[in-house]
Amino acid sequence: MAQSALQTNRKQVSDGDFQFNPFEGDTEDSSLIALNVNFSNTLSYNRYSTTWGADLTQVRNTSRLLLTYGFETRELTDYVLRLRRNFGKKFTTELSGKTGNNKLITPNPKFDNRNYDINIYSTEPKFIYTSGAVFRTALSYRYDNKDATSSAGPQKATISSLLLEAKYNVVQSSVLTGKFTFSNIAFNGPTNSTVAFIMLDALQPGKNFLWNLEFTRRLANAFEISFNYEGRKPGSGNTVHIGRAALRAIL
Repeated sequence: MAQSALQTNRKQVSDGDFQFNPFEGDTEDSSLIALNVNFSNTLSYNRYSTTWGADLTQVRNTSRLLLTYGFETRELTDYVLRLRRNFGKKFTTELSGKTGNNKLITPNPKFDNRNYDINIYSTEPKFIYTSGAVFRTALSYRYDNKDATSSAGPQKATISSLLLEAKYNVVQSSVLTGKFTFSNIAFNGPTNSTVAFIMLDALQPGKNFLWNLEFTRRLANAFEISFNYEGRKPGSGNTVHIGRAALRAIL
């Protein structure tokens, strides 16, 4: 079974003609303002099987934007292989592998320090336990290996992460979810750069802790209230606590 999706958004200076077909012809840089192209393709085998299945996904995103210092181009390419094996109705194991590339290109030499080209390789085994529609928990380990080239020279990051998440339906109208992540990061470059921010996922070298807790309750047929708490302890930085509350009307 295969699934594909393609989305193109283009903004350009009007030339007086009605543009109905977004794929018709090329757009010159002199008239282009913004361009976004998102393409995803998934090939599945045994997708609806209750025993095992496999998925191969390709994702390609390209964006080009006209800024005050010229055009900025971002390119993201991912290939993900996911294998699934079910043991009865309660236990599931998954194994995911990903290879990809993340690139930022700015032709203006004054902003060359923002350019980067990152190759990403990762693997993640996951164990999932499900108890009907009441409780679900997942435990996984993810290893990321990232190599980058930039104006600061070659840089390398290795990230080992342990992830634990759970979801509990208290009653039919209430849901409690939680997530905890521990990441141990080794990085050989300066941390105050654009490429470091992308490679480290806004974390810092060393031991990083992230946690999240959210409670959602349906008050009536048309109202829902939620409370969310997030915390993080990045490397040698200070602990950050964030709390949110929201009331939504469902029409």
